[in-house]
This record gives sequence, structure tokens and C-alpha cells, in this order.
Amino acid sequence: MDHKTAYKIMASPLNGYEILSKYVTFIDKLMSKGLEEWSTMKEPIELLSEIGSILFKVIISIFLGNEIPTTTLNKLEALYKHLGPAILSILPYDLPGLTYHHALKARKEIGNILECVIEEKRRVLERNKETKDQLVQCQMDKLIVAIDENGKRLYDNNAIIDLLLGLLHAGHHTPAYAATWAVVQISQNSHVFQKAKEEQEFIMKERPSSQKGLSFKEIKQMKYLMKFVNELLRRYAIAVASFREATTNVYINDYTIPKGWIVTIWTRAIHMDPQMYSNPQEFDPSRWDNYTPKPGEYLPFGIGSRFCPGSELTKLYITILLHHFILNNY
Repeated sequence: MDHKTAYKIMASPLNGYEILSKYVTFIDKLMSKGLEEWSTMKEPIELLSEIGSILFKVIISIFLGNEIPTTTLNKLEALYKHLGPAILSILPYDLPGLTYHHALKARKEIGNILECVIEEKRRVLERNKETKDQLVQCQMDKLIVAIDENGKRLYDNNAIIDLLLGLLHAGHHTPAYAATWAVVQISQNSHVFQKAKEEQEFIMKERPSSQKGLSFKEIKQMKYLMKFVNELLRRYAIAVASFREATTNVYINDYTIPKGWIVTIWTRAIHMDPQMYSNPQEFDPSRWDNYTPKPGEYLPFGIGSRFCPGSELTKLYITILLHHFILNNY
């Protein structure tokens, strides 16, 4: 599977002003509804799970489209919960009762569901060849119609399923952790909360009476909240580490990294380096006032050709969640 081609296809629905602006209304409605439901619950909620559930619905919509039935969506979410724990399982054996065994069963069922969705999309596209370009909306559609220079299909069903599952984990699991820490930090820092609230109230005051819900223009006006998110991702980096293989012998100062060796970039160590960030343990959004990190000093989404394609979408998730959390005093 060609990484560059797959990356281009998968990243295209996740970046850019026009594309992200389309997601604002959808994410805004889901976040607002989710927070309202939490506020009515009499028992304490598990914040990480609840945020993860909202993000799962968002990312499934982006990957598979809005037409997925609610029953299918709920089934996928229930099955997917078996996959995460198996990634770090200390007993990766296919034996009944083990976490890994349950994950393999869930992976098979998810694959069957996604294959049915793919085949239905193929049939729809085949029946509507004249308007195919208009029908290609989500990432699955783009993978289905992708062809090489000879007109040959690039991805079979199994390849599409593998790609989608990988991106599903990256697009909902890790951002859920970041969003959870966002709620923790905004709750524990009263001065930060107050500054963020003043900004949000000003934006709401300036909103036209005819406008319903958030707009991407308003998102771009949230300067302080953006600094908060930058600081959040520095302090609680999504990517704990990045791994690269040396394709040639590399010489750095007095060190030699032989060809074939794996280099680990420990992101959190970089973000907590006092030579780069003064008082690194302190959560301080104001450090981002008129500050732009040098290359290699800020790596919450990795670096280089494998930079996370969903970086801006993740920031959008967190910003919209905080917007509602701050204004409604949840």
C-alpha cells in the first residue's frame, strides 16, 4: 500500500478552511447535545468515555458519511471498545477469555459491517456513474474510487477497512484524552477559566441575532482559547513518541546513527525541556503570546511526512467542547 497516496486521500477531508467550516455545525450540535445529556445525569459520568463517544460519532460521519443508520453506528461503537485495550495487551494470544481474543472477534465483526457499507457504496456509485463526482463525499468514498495511472483500483475492501480502522483509532481515541485533559485544566485554573469565559461571552455578544450555533469565523476569533489548546497539547502531548528508521548512516555531532536503526523522538521530554519552555510544569496559556516555536520544539502531532492529518480537526473538537463547557458552567 503506497503511503503517500493513502495519506493524500485520507488527509484531504480533514484540512483547510472550507472543509473544516463544514464540520463546525455538525460537531457543535453533537457537543451541545452531549453536554446537555451529561448535565441531567444524576450519577457521576466517566468523562473520557463520554467524550470518546461523541468523537466516535463525529469521526464515523467523516469517514463513512452521514447516511449510516444509528443502529449500525451504535453497533460499531460497542464493538470498537474491545479494540483499544488489546493494543497494549500483555497477553496477545487468541485464547478464549483474553482481551486479545475479544478484540479479534470484534475486529472481524467490524470488518463485516464495514464491508457491507463499502459494497453498498460501490453499488450506488456504479448505478450513478454520471453523477459519481457529486456522490464522493466521505473518506470511504474517496478510497473506493481511487485508481492508479493505469485506471486500476488502488484499494480492495480489506485495504480500505484496515486504513479506516487505523484512522478511527487515531481520530477518536487520542483526541478524547486531549479533550478530557482540556476539561480538567479549564476547571482547575480559575484565572484561565475567567479569561476564556470573557472571550467567549464577547464573541456571543457580537453574534448576529439571526445566527444559530457556532460558525468557523467565530472559532477563528477565539485567540485566547487557541493559546489554551496550544498549551494543552504541549503539556499533554497526544503523541508520546515518534519512531523513525534511519535510511542511511546519520551523523549528528559526535554520534552516529547506523542505517536501519530506529530513532525514538520522546515528544514529552521536548515539551518539558526548560531550555525551550520556562517553568515547563506550569500550565500557562500566556506563554503563547507572540511566541512561535522553532522547528522541532513543538511536536504534538508528529513531524515530517507522517505529520498527523487530523491536527486541525482535533483542535476544532477541543475548542467547540470548551466553548460549550465554559459558557454553560457544566
